[in-house]
Amino acid sequence: MTGGTLLRARALHGMRQHGLLKTAGCRNAAEKALRRKKKVRGLGRIVALSVIPVTCTFLGNWQWRRMKQKDKLIAVDKEEQKKPPVDMPVDFSQLNEMEWKKVRVRGVFDHSREQYVGPRPLLKAPEIETPVTYSGYIVLTPFRCSHNGKWIVVNRGWVGRGNKNPMFRMEGQVEGEVEIVAKVRKGETMGKKEAKSVGVRVWQFKDIRVLSEYLKTEPVLVDVTIDSGVPGGPIGGQTPAHLNNKHLEYVITWYGIAIVTGLFVLSMTRSYMQRMARQRAYLKAKEATANNAQVLKGGTDQGTPV
Repeated sequence: MTGGTLLRARALHGMRQHGLLKTAGCRNAAEKALRRKKKVRGLGRIVALSVIPVTCTFLGNWQWRRMKQKDKLIAVDKEEQKKPPVDMPVDFSQLNEMEWKKVRVRGVFDHSREQYVGPRPLLKAPEIETPVTYSGYIVLTPFRCSHNGKWIVVNRGWVGRGNKNPMFRMEGQVEGEVEIVAKVRKGETMGKKEAKSVGVRVWQFKDIRVLSEYLKTEPVLVDVTIDSGVPGGPIGGQTPAHLNNKHLEYVITWYGIAIVTGLFVLSMTRSYMQRMARQRAYLKAKEATANNAQVLKGGTDQGTPV
């Protein structure tokens, strides 16, 4: 045995006597457990974050289907609006199945009980091609139907702030029996909140239940069409579109989030795989070093003096 081999043998013999090899083995086991824990934790993060792009993709697909369905409904509604109006039924209970339908009715306005809802923007006007944001009020007027003698509430249209007082638009305060064409409405709701008067004859929204009780009319609301407006009076046709297709915005939003988070998850996965590859290379090198040391230990044990 050479002098160098004898020295290494004696060093290993001393390490065994002092338990240093045992301590090194425990340290290696602790390192393996820690690496295993980090591996599971990193994989868990990737799996958890992968739920986001998958869910957003599902929501984007759902909104896409909803957009196509809404397009079909809008097409059907446009065709419905081209149909001529029907006569107002004598039995108002039939109106429950006729919302958004156009009806024709004759009767008399009671301008002395005129009410207002607002402030509201102007939605449509004969001389304006696109909606504008003029501030004003919706005029609601009791109307006695000639065919059955019952009172209903008619949304005559929009007036500007300066024309809210009927004294400034007397030309539009038609007297006597008139015929109007209007769309059947169910009014507006704000959850369980009831409309309240916020001024002299001014209301927050068109809650037909509250308004009909206040005006002593039937709980029936109709919005006059833009063609039924009276010169000098409120601008008719102030019925908001009941089918707004905004699903394309939601489609873009959900797919956008899915793409961004998907790229982030891919980046995390790539980093994780690279880190695991480095750890495997490190462990392989460490294992090779340990094997060399074991071989050396086996060779020196044979020549170690007792």
